[in-house]
Amino acid sequence: MTSGNRRAVVTGIGVIAPGGVGREAFWERITGGRPAVRRISRFDPSEYRSRIATECDFDRPSQA
Repeated sequence: MTSGNRRAVVTGIGVIAPGGVGREAFWERITGGRPAVRRISRFDPSEYRSRIATECDFDRPSQA
C-alpha cells in the first residue's frame, strides 16, 4: 500500500488522564496550573524509590 492510499478518521476527542476525565476537565486542570502529581494512594509504594505519581481517580468507564 502506498502512503497516498492511507486514510485516518477521527470520530471524537476524549481524554482519560490523571488531570481529569474528559476534554473540559483536563483542559481546566492544565490551564489552571493545578498539578495531578501527589503521594501514591492506590497501593503501598514503600518498596519503590518514588512515593509520588499521577494516578487516575476513576473506576467507571462510563465517565470517559
